[in-house]
Amino acid sequence: ADGERDGPTLWLQACIHGPEVVGPLSIQRVLKTVDLKQLSGRVVCLMLANPLGFRGYNRLTPQDGFNLNRVFPGDPGIPASLAPTRYNNFGPRLGVAYSPDAKTSVRAGYGVFFTAFEGSTNFNEIGDAPFGFFWVGTAPSFSTPFINRTDGGLQGGTGQKFPVVFPPLNVGPKNPDNNVNWSVLTPIASSPGFYYKNRLPYSENYDLSLQRQFSANTLLTVSYVGTQGHRLLVTMEANPANPQACLALAS
Repeated sequence: ADGERDGPTLWLQACIHGPEVVGPLSIQRVLKTVDLKQLSGRVVCLMLANPLGFRGYNRLTPQDGFNLNRVFPGDPGIPASLAPTRYNNFGPRLGVAYSPDAKTSVRAGYGVFFTAFEGSTNFNEIGDAPFGFFWVGTAPSFSTPFINRTDGGLQGGTGQKFPVVFPPLNVGPKNPDNNVNWSVLTPIASSPGFYYKNRLPYSENYDLSLQRQFSANTLLTVSYVGTQGHRLLVTMEANPANPQACLALAS
């Protein structure tokens, strides 16, 4: 909620623990009382800080059993971010202006600008099976996305896709959970991940301009502006299919 005047930012966060459902309702009530015309600054709200715990009515995070109210970036065993923070990123800014005579000027500039990863790309991580927030079906409808319109049954007869039943907290490589019914999660369109050694994208921006005065009312300007992106985040196929095999199976 952005006010009509500049001012401080208020952060409201709820549902660090999944069963604590009063928090989101409280934030909704607070937002109803906010008058944007009288507000100086903004109010930023995070309704569900632990969405998987909320859906599973679990106080902890189902993936790892951590308590978000006791875990903070930088704690032992807790990553500070999606990728290691680099403190040696160098972003210089250079500018040059030169005038060979009273009617001519030459200007040039160069800079390196770092940016953040695209939020929409990071959002893909919530699709990891079997705890993903979305599912790709073969013939869904909007009113009943998991109901087959031909016979009124669940698609493929495999059962309801959500909510997912989370595994016990002691599950690990040496104690696997074999109770996950993968048939209700197929087909898996993708299971994206984030490479922990990714480095921040950056761009090189540069420009060159030439100005020449021909008369008191005539000025000629010729400019060139360029930019180059580096380390841009892209999606790479970890397990590419064989096109010939796919065509053979399809036929």
